[in-house]
Amino acid sequence: MSAEELVRMSLAELIKAYAARHLSPVEVMETTLSHAQSVNSSINALFSFRAEEAIAGARLSEARWKSNAPLGLLDGVPMTVKDSVAIAGWPYLHGIRANRALPPSNYDSPPRAPGRHWPRVLVSSRSVPILPARFGCRRPIADLPL
Repeated sequence: MSAEELVRMSLAELIKAYAARHLSPVEVMETTLSHAQSVNSSINALFSFRAEEAIAGARLSEARWKSNAPLGLLDGVPMTVKDSVAIAGWPYLHGIRANRALPPSNYDSPPRAPGRHWPRVLVSSRSVPILPARFGCRRPIADLPL
C-alpha cells in the first residue's frame, strides 16, 4: 500500500479493510512510518519516533482482527500524541527549548492515562502548535517569533 492510497481512505474504509482482512494494521503502520520518516525532515512535525513499539502494537492488533476480537473499531489505527501530553518513558518537552535536558517523563498525564488501554497504536510525539509554544520551541518550525 502506498501513502497516497492510505491518505485517500476514510477511517470507516480503513476499519472495513481491517475487518475484511484486505489490509492489516502492520501494513498500515509500515506505510505510515515510512511516509512520516521520509517527509518529517521537511515539515519537522514529529519527533520521538517509536517504530519498534508501533510495529509491535500493530502486530498485536493484527492478531486481534484475525481472531475477530478487536478491542474496538479504532484497534490498530496509527496515531500521534502532542508533545504537551506526558507519556511515561517518552521525552516530555511541552514544546519548550529549556526542557530538552529533562529526563523522560515518569508518569502519564491525565489525557494519556486512559490511553494505556486504547487500541490505537502510537507512532510518535508531534510538535506543539506555534501559539502554545511561543516561548521557545525545541523544533524550529514552531520556534518562530510572534
